Amino acid sequence: MNQKSEALSEPELLSLKNELRLADFTWFTGFLMAMVSIQVMIFSVYGSYNILKPELFAVSGCIVLTVILNRIFTKALRTEILERRKTIVFKEIGQKYDFMDRQDRFSREQRKFILVAGGTKYVVTEEQYRNADVSDMLKIQRTPLREQLIGIEIVKKEAT
Repeated sequence: MNQKSEALSEPELLSLKNELRLADFTWFTGFLMAMVSIQVMIFSVYGSYNILKPELFAVSGCIVLTVILNRIFTKALRTEILERRKTIVFKEIGQKYDFMDRQDRFSREQRKFILVAGGTKYVVTEEQYRNADVSDMLKIQRTPLREQLIGIEIVKKEAT
């Protein structure tokens, strides 16, 4: 298995940035829910929405805690965006098959196309499945730290 590193393309970088925005939005939403909970507790205890010193301390603590937790949980993603690199691994296709799959009892059946390379199953598109042959190579692109799958390409084996 060959492994190398390349720069992220613009669409891949944009995808990672959108993922970071979603994570930031999720943490911000959690912060707002904590603030609403604190306001409800203040109203239930004091009968008004006036923020007193202990409550101000709780609000400040929630802000700091939210920012710290957001930074901790998105550190790998932020590093990948700053480095703008991806790892590429080449694996030989050992087997290919397709089957009808139903996710749960309420979903429709759909055809899944599987390529097995290096002992790992990869779900690919129908076009990739049709173009792939056993003993061709899969070009698997992943993020370096979280090893999130970015893309899969088929590299045809050269005829000698």
